[in-house]
Amino acid sequence: MPIITEMYQGRVRCTFNEKAHTYHFRVAGVCEKRWLPSITGILGMKAKPALIAWASKESLKVVQRRLGEFQSQNGERTAIPPQELESWIHDATENWREEDDSCTIGSIAHRFAFEELRFRAGLTSAKPRFPIEADPVLMPNFTPGMVEATNAAASQAVKFMDEHDIRPILLERPLLMPQEGWCGTPDFYGYIDGELCVADWKTSRKIYTEYYCQLAALQAAVENEFGQKVKKRWAVNIPKDGSDLQAEFRDSDELYDQDLRMFRACFELYKWNRANDPFAAGKPVEPISLPAQRQNAIDDCPYV
Repeated sequence: MPIITEMYQGRVRCTFNEKAHTYHFRVAGVCEKRWLPSITGILGMKAKPALIAWASKESLKVVQRRLGEFQSQNGERTAIPPQELESWIHDATENWREEDDSCTIGSIAHRFAFEELRFRAGLTSAKPRFPIEADPVLMPNFTPGMVEATNAAASQAVKFMDEHDIRPILLERPLLMPQEGWCGTPDFYGYIDGELCVADWKTSRKIYTEYYCQLAALQAAVENEFGQKVKKRWAVNIPKDGSDLQAEFRDSDELYDQDLRMFRACFELYKWNRANDPFAAGKPVEPISLPAQRQNAIDDCPYV
């Protein structure tokens, strides 16, 4: 089911398709359903040689799953229509991360951290149960060792929350930079130890430098919509093996400008690639024109 969010004082409606990980925007009198690229998709233009082989294997898994589904419905000897095969390839290149995310140690620990934050902010009375128990629906094929690792990761997230004063304003709420033509969703926007921050929870091997470029783009979108200056950008990495959580931040100094310029350079490459590469061809990215009116101060915004 798509997730619909009102932003910019209700002048913009965002429709987020979680499975396809796509954003579309409606602005009365301007556009009805305009697609815009996401921050993570744009930063995908940065080369990551170590991930190529792994990503290729994960993409092939998507094609294998689609093939299995097709054969179970139509029989093994049924010819595969070309358009069907093309859709599998598209899913393999665009959506394999989303398919994998539903049943990984990192994703379960990430979701636990999100629900713990919501409970601590008073957004829900349901405190997430700990330790996390095996669930055949949410955690299919999890071994006892995987459940143990999930709990170790979740405990590290709770430890971080216990060590810091964390007050969320926005949790997993889409953001838009209309005049430039991109969007994204931060895990957290609010106060950490009394300072206005954007933060993202990661479950990778380490904190990679491009995370700060992602956070810089999110900071720019927040400041554009709400008119409040963000003080710090936090990258919080929850290890999947239960080792110590990694948390690093950058202040809003010259590094912010450098990180944002790097993101915008990727955006220029993204637009060039979309216009010139036949395998990535699509409609040009179209910015959205909005009046200059801003929302009230962020301190007046409710938790969401």
